[in-house]
Amino acid sequence: MPKILRFADSPEFDGDRDIADILFWADFLDQMDDDVKDALVEDDDAIVKYSSWFIWDLDIDEGRTVADLFLEARGRSLDAAERAFVDRMRASHLSLYQVESLERGRGVLLRDLLVRETVFVHEKLGSEQLVRSDLVGARVVANEHACRCSKADSISTTLPTRRICSPTSAGISALTGGSGPSTIAALS
Repeated sequence: MPKILRFADSPEFDGDRDIADILFWADFLDQMDDDVKDALVEDDDAIVKYSSWFIWDLDIDEGRTVADLFLEARGRSLDAAERAFVDRMRASHLSLYQVESLERGRGVLLRDLLVRETVFVHEKLGSEQLVRSDLVGARVVANEHACRCSKADSISTTLPTRRICSPTSAGISALTGGSGPSTIAALS
């Protein structure tokens, strides 16, 4: 939605973006050659993932996100469809999910490893490519008909649990720094 992107890009958030860069990229970029780092930071997919996390998830003002501040400042100018979109996105969060079961050609049952809830996600391609126990970093967004993964926030590759340690509450806490759903965005 161009309106919220323009709002998030305003000079008012320059300091927040500086902090967000550190949180989002951590020391991951320090391990790369400058040309590889520049290519990654300028990659369209990375820009979309970063912007999505910055707008919808990052606490920039005592529990409020850019999206919350956008609604305060410009919410009255939104039409019904725009407002519904913003509300759906604000109700979602990036998380780490484990595949519990699959209905091939229809969708997957995912367990949110941070809030310990399950949700059925209508995702035909995912239902054909994932296997039980795979880990997926994504944002699950509900609409009036079903839950779907936001393409902006989905990690393009899954993490099969057979290749990494099995998720435990201690492991998830270490992975997220103990701070819950907003920090998990660093994975995407």
